[in-house]
Amino acid sequence: MVKKEATAKTGKTTRAILSVLLLVQVAFWIFSALMYLKDTEVEGISRIVTAVLMFLNSAGFLVLVFLIGRLKPLVFFVTVGFIALNIALTLTDQVGGWDYFILGLNVITFILYLWYAVSKIFTRRKKKS
Repeated sequence: MVKKEATAKTGKTTRAILSVLLLVQVAFWIFSALMYLKDTEVEGISRIVTAVLMFLNSAGFLVLVFLIGRLKPLVFFVTVGFIALNIALTLTDQVGGWDYFILGLNVITFILYLWYAVSKIFTRRKKKS
């Protein structure tokens, strides 16, 4: 009985940590897009497209915040794919201090989400047995 309660509490805590990590990403990408629009020397459509992509990335992370508790296969693969894509794009981008910050944040989020999802899946299977 105690183990079941501890597992439920750990799952809620992990989900809360994941939500905070994802919300940090949301805030970072909104801030980055606004700063890019304000401070960049790039002119024309390229400036707008880059900022829109940053806002869309922020929106993607916001959607993940709401999907984090649902462990349907499609949601799982979309979440893993989205975070993995962000890791890949960060690795192929110019590398600076903020890129290392985002890379670390993405890797931590990725590993924590995989651990959370796998532990939830095994917990469900044990309940069915």
